[in-house]
Amino acid sequence: MHLLRRLFGGALGVAILSTLLTLAPQPVLAQSVRASVEQREVAFGAPSDADSFSMIGLSWVGSSDTPPQLEVRLDGAWTPLLGVETEISEPDTGTIEAVDAENRTSGEHFIEAIWIDDADGYRVSAKRGVNSATVHLIRSETVMVPALQDDAAGAAPAPHDGPQINPRSSWGAAAPTGGLTTAPTIKLAIVHHTAGSNNYTPEQVPGIIAQIQAYHQRSQGWSDIGYNFLVDKFGRIWEGRAGSTSSPTVGAHAAGTNTGSVGVSVIGDYSAGGAPSATIDAVGAVIGWKFALHGVNPNGTTTVAGNESNRFRIGEAVTVPTIVGHRDVGQTDCPGQIANQLGTIRSIASTRTPVAAGSLDVASQVGADKVIVGGWGVDVRTRDSAEIVVTRNGSVVHRRSTNLARPDVSAVYPNSPAQVGFSLGVWLAAGTNQICAYVAETSYGAWTELGCRDFSSLVDPTGIVDVISLDPDGYISVSGWAFDPSTVEPIPIRVAVNGVGFDFTTGIARPDVAAAVAGAPSNAGFSFRIPVGPGAPFNVCVDAVNVGPGSNSPLICTRVGYNPDPIGEFLLAVNHKGQALLGGWALDPDVQDPVLVIFFRNGQLAWAAPAMHYWDGMIGRHPSHGNNRMFLSLMPLNRGRNEICGYAVNIGAGNPATLIGCHVVNR
Repeated sequence: MHLLRRLFGGALGVAILSTLLTLAPQPVLAQSVRASVEQREVAFGAPSDADSFSMIGLSWVGSSDTPPQLEVRLDGAWTPLLGVETEISEPDTGTIEAVDAENRTSGEHFIEAIWIDDADGYRVSAKRGVNSATVHLIRSETVMVPALQDDAAGAAPAPHDGPQINPRSSWGAAAPTGGLTTAPTIKLAIVHHTAGSNNYTPEQVPGIIAQIQAYHQRSQGWSDIGYNFLVDKFGRIWEGRAGSTSSPTVGAHAAGTNTGSVGVSVIGDYSAGGAPSATIDAVGAVIGWKFALHGVNPNGTTTVAGNESNRFRIGEAVTVPTIVGHRDVGQTDCPGQIANQLGTIRSIASTRTPVAAGSLDVASQVGADKVIVGGWGVDVRTRDSAEIVVTRNGSVVHRRSTNLARPDVSAVYPNSPAQVGFSLGVWLAAGTNQICAYVAETSYGAWTELGCRDFSSLVDPTGIVDVISLDPDGYISVSGWAFDPSTVEPIPIRVAVNGVGFDFTTGIARPDVAAAVAGAPSNAGFSFRIPVGPGAPFNVCVDAVNVGPGSNSPLICTRVGYNPDPIGEFLLAVNHKGQALLGGWALDPDVQDPVLVIFFRNGQLAWAAPAMHYWDGMIGRHPSHGNNRMFLSLMPLNRGRNEICGYAVNIGAGNPATLIGCHVVNR
């Protein structure tokens, strides 16, 4: 504008600019919804005025697991909100989303957000165990935005052959604030209801959903709205969490059972009565469609693992119907009286038939570390080959189209391709491996589980005996380290002395081993003494005992008590200001006295140093000799090349000295 004014004068420049703007292409606008959350610290007992809000949430800090009494002002009258529940719909414990939410909310308790239509005040009563509280006043408004803007929120509807589903763009979804995860498949549907008044109009539904998302994201710190789908009282289905239409997106609707489930929430409070038939039809339709894609029987059962977040004992495997209410897996009354309509929902869902079929016929271990899986899979709607997906401990290791003839299957599915079978090899990792096979239908890539099997790689334990010696007091000392890759727990160590067995275990901290040996736990060390008395020499064998499938590993078989030669390591030889800095350790297993280490330089005896200094690197290696068996000394160097070899001098019978290492130092 400044340039136009300079070129054409003030009024003329403005006129030209206005004309250019009028002629420029204008963005296409679309109606959308935007929600906001206002957070206020509570003054207990005091009525508080507010600009009109249509949904309210409450959070508090303190020892109480139940919320304080909450009232809102509707049309000038104070109305208590009854039956308010503490929110238990949250991300699964240990997920990135749960950790992020915990970091943002600092251990606050939340209620479920309550839709109240139109209020202009609130009041929160004091309660024992509630130290402080925050109200969350949630509002929404209709706005005009560029038509493409909502694509950033993942709003573009995914093509599908299911029931009519309103995409995220229809309710103005905000983009996820964090990463979302997907499960391999769906095994379970969990039905919910929201909280608050049922007296909403069709036009208010997008705003209600947007406000729920705003509370979940901005107040509770979740990545997105918790529900995968929502259904209103008019029988309309709405996509909730991003990606739920096209994939088994993990929601935040039933803590502890989100992964592998689809959460469908009916908008409204149905504690006092059931939902309309149009709503139940829609719930059954969307669940039936998702179940057909993933091969789930709506009238079948599945297994839920108990954990700290759901209603079952930790580690307990519980069989539940494939379609349940939230209260069947969590400590809640949700979904109210809709629980009595679950049978109808199952019947409606059963009208859809699975789009894929298959079987895991073979899952056999071959050798120590390989499994062969085989079977068949088809997409019953097409003659195209289905894709077989094989996972190991949740990670995909194979993704192949079926390629083997199975006349028996082709006879049952005459419209299937000629080759519907598969046979694949899977290498096992150390430890326990869960191998699962899925068939992916050809339209959307949804997986149907064919079966899972658990296998253990036949990996034998490994280890080293650092010290085995006969002590002067009549004990045999044994120390070293060992572990079995199949477990992180201590493992048994079996010692035979002249054929007599003794059993011990690992469990001593060996951080040096954990740092140097891949897969070693931090407590792989062992150290023990066996009373033997007179009668030397003794034949001693040490074995690491295998845990699970596999074999024991012999670590050493040797004789002790025949005046063995000294042992040690010449670890260090460097030029230090024209002299050789020499370091290492040495000891004679027969005696407690320090030994002398002698050094030859270019073949000539040149230096000697006692191994009598403390070194924490000796801790746990040779308990009967303590930690003061290090040598450290400076030796003169000749000009040029110096080959230096160290020998530990024997005390008593045996070889005069033991070579413990050589180094070259240049000067």
